[in-house]
Amino acid sequence: MIKSYDQEMFDFFTSEEAFLSLCKIAKHLPTVKAKLLEAFWDGVEKKLREMVSNEVEWNVVRLEPISSSISKVMLYKPSWGIAADGCPQLAVGYEKLTGQTFYGPFVHNRVSQLNHADVTTHLRGLPIVNDFDFDRSTWYPFWDHAALSFNTDEDFQQILPTKRNEHIEQFAGDLFGLGITLAAELDYCNKQFRTTGSIITQN
Repeated sequence: MIKSYDQEMFDFFTSEEAFLSLCKIAKHLPTVKAKLLEAFWDGVEKKLREMVSNEVEWNVVRLEPISSSISKVMLYKPSWGIAADGCPQLAVGYEKLTGQTFYGPFVHNRVSQLNHADVTTHLRGLPIVNDFDFDRSTWYPFWDHAALSFNTDEDFQQILPTKRNEHIEQFAGDLFGLGITLAAELDYCNKQFRTTGSIITQN
């Protein structure tokens, strides 16, 4: 009788030496994955900063610890302003950096000087929406899954040191490209849909 793959793995890992090795690997795996992610997003942030170094109207910010479910890497124009909580009022960004990562245009819906509903309606009416998903999200009018979502071992394999750089280039390029594509529309929203609230405008 041919053994199933699961049974073969069980038989292998329940040998005395293999079991102890498995336990040691399992103990250190979360730390290894966390360090891989930290190095990867450090690289994405650095690459984005390089891409906008000659573009005075753009800035890059990383918000929340990477372990947070709302961790972000964001690209924005200082002229769009920073809300009272320190987050850009308008941006394009990646969110959930540790898993189920997605990206899209970000619209602050609290303590800002924008009519959130009007901005969302305007952005969801753009042709680019056909290439994205949108749901009831109150922060991202539309979004798409990132090239890697970090939900599988295979995704982590792609950000090992020997493979990391090509994916850093891709992630940074995708976000920068989206920012350039939406810049004029976000400029328009920033001017047309102003309301009252707490905002800090950077110079």
